[in-house]
Amino acid sequence: MRNPVIGAAIAAVLTAAPAFAGHIFEVERTSPDGETLTNSMRLEDGKFVMEEPGDPQLGTADSQVIFRNDPARLISVDHGARTYNVMTPEDLEAGMASMRAMMDEALQNAPPEQREAMRQAMGGAMPGAEAPDAPAIEPTGRTRRVSGAQARQYEVRKDGRRSHLVWAVAPGAITGGRELADLYGEMAVFADGMSMMANVGWMYDLEGNFDGRLPLVVEEFGEDGELDATTRITAAGETDIPASAFEPPEDYSEVEAFGP
Repeated sequence: MRNPVIGAAIAAVLTAAPAFAGHIFEVERTSPDGETLTNSMRLEDGKFVMEEPGDPQLGTADSQVIFRNDPARLISVDHGARTYNVMTPEDLEAGMASMRAMMDEALQNAPPEQREAMRQAMGGAMPGAEAPDAPAIEPTGRTRRVSGAQARQYEVRKDGRRSHLVWAVAPGAITGGRELADLYGEMAVFADGMSMMANVGWMYDLEGNFDGRLPLVVEEFGEDGELDATTRITAAGETDIPASAFEPPEDYSEVEAFGP
């Protein structure tokens, strides 16, 4: 470097500040009555692991969801049963095809209205059911600050009614935002063409739906127009993440995702 002063300054910064490769986010989901469930998500290089606490009242154990992009796959870990399963897009489609066939057979003798109600509830996941239309997503023109960044509001409409309000920020406006946006891109590829992801895949298409912005607050509305839940994503810091965090524990047993 020709300027020794600048070179020395850069060296001082690099040696004074630790370089962390990973990022931590807190994901909060709040119901209208104020009850909040908080999950921690760590991400690095197109991979993430989300911790999901169990509920003793429901008898559920702590679990993890891991996404890897090398190749793309989801790993679900059940700490209570000490098991895990691995699902590629092909595995998910094959498993859903089997479940669709089983449901279709079970509904063969059901009344037509019950059968039709099930088809609509499952969207494109049952034989003969029409794939759900892509939602209409438009900016509302409203803005506010979210996590210290300027956010724009987008309205999501499905079947003519409001289903979500989304507050999205420029990815570079929050710590780890660009990395999270890249992860969403990986998830969009993972979900593309999968019938079971048809109702949520729009959330990962940042360029197509949110002008390249990153959703940080998502408000969900029921068919009655009332608020059902609010999800908030907050950057919680940077950290070194061991490679083992993106793998199931070595002493756990692998099981079939769609097995008995």
